Amino acid sequence: MTASMPKIIVITGTPGTGKTTIAERLKRKINGAVLIRATDLVNKKRFYSKVDKDGVKVADIQKLRKEIVGKIKKSDSPIIIIEGHLVCEFKIKGAKVIVLRAHLNTLLKRLRRRGYSLEKIRDNLVSEATDYCGITAAENYGDVYEFLSDDRRTMKYIIALAKGAKQKKQNINLMQELQTLLKRDREYVLYSNPEK
Repeated sequence: MTASMPKIIVITGTPGTGKTTIAERLKRKINGAVLIRATDLVNKKRFYSKVDKDGVKVADIQKLRKEIVGKIKKSDSPIIIIEGHLVCEFKIKGAKVIVLRAHLNTLLKRLRRRGYSLEKIRDNLVSEATDYCGITAAENYGDVYEFLSDDRRTMKYIIALAKGAKQKKQNINLMQELQTLLKRDREYVLYSNPEK
C-alpha cells in the first residue's frame, strides 16, 4: 500500500509580512503538521550561491528546492507547511500557495525594528507594493491566494484552505500606499537614518 501524499501549504511573501508568525500558528492549530522554514535551511545547510557587492549571501535556490522536496518525500506527516520568502521562486508540486501581504506602513515599522538598511527597506517596500512574491508565485505555481496578515480573518481563511475548503481570491493593491508613503516620508525612506 502506498502512503498518501501530504497536503502541502506554502506560505510566502515579502520579509516582514508575518509569514513566520502565521506559519507557527497554523502548525499549532493542525494536529500532526510539520513546519519547514526555508531561511533556516539556507542558513543551516549554507545554501549560498554567492555573496553580493554589499556582502549579503545569495541563496542557492536549486539546492534549497532539492532539500525541501527531499524532506517532503521522507515525511509521514499529513500536512507540511513550508514558509519563506524564497519559496515563491520555485515550484513545489501539489502545494497550495498563500502569499501574505502587509500594508506598507506596517511593513516599514517591522523592517525598521529588524535593523534593515535603508536600501533594503526601500527594496522590500517596492517589492511588496508591486507584489513581487505574488506575481512570481503565480508564475511558478499557477494558483495562489493572497491575504493581508493583519486581517483578523486571515488565520481562519488559511486553516480552511489547509483543510481543503475553497476561499475567495482577494485583489490587494498597495501601489497607492507606496506613492503616499514616498511623498509623506520620503526623506526617511530614501536618505536618512532610522530614529533610535
